[in-house]
Amino acid sequence: MFLYLLIALLGAWLFCREFQRPTPFDEPRGAFEYGYLAVTAAVCWGGAMAAYDHVRFEQILSEHAREVSGHPNADVYCQSLADTMVDTLPMSVAHANPESGQIEFKATWCGHMRDYIDDPEKASGEVLWALHVFTHEVMHIRGERNEKTTDCQAYQRNFMMSERLGVPADIAQRHAAEIYANRSRHRDYFSQECRRGGRLDEGLPFPPWPRS
Repeated sequence: MFLYLLIALLGAWLFCREFQRPTPFDEPRGAFEYGYLAVTAAVCWGGAMAAYDHVRFEQILSEHAREVSGHPNADVYCQSLADTMVDTLPMSVAHANPESGQIEFKATWCGHMRDYIDDPEKASGEVLWALHVFTHEVMHIRGERNEKTTDCQAYQRNFMMSERLGVPADIAQRHAAEIYANRSRHRDYFSQECRRGGRLDEGLPFPPWPRS
């Protein structure tokens, strides 16, 4: 977001600087000056809109995180590329603080979440996994710390989370099943009790595993 704001401020500074040139204001300006003003104004506007869109996207994810987790201070932060480079947990796609309710997503994976919301029907396996990671971290700020239990809770709520993000029910259910079918990619967090009738089966209405 800060990069977008810097771009907007740069465009605003260049735009305003043009009016501070020594040329008298009432003197006709050439096509270059007007073109230059148009370009700098567009840069300022584009940067400002990109910053607003970034903040709004974080707010949308935060709202769903609060409602699903029940944590009143749940807050989702999409890292910039610079943030990701200096993250103290470089191997984590995302991480959450159950006390503060803060969830941080790596830059690329936040982009995957945006792709999922924008066009869920074309979601790749990586994009679907971003949905699961988001649900997983929301389960953490809900209060669960055990990774295997948290992951199973997430598998059982991916359908609900997908629907909350505006995905049609039939697509959301298919995606939840696909994520569960590909659970081997998260095998370190997977429990054999995360199955129909298993100890971690919560009996929710739309489980990700086959009904029989």
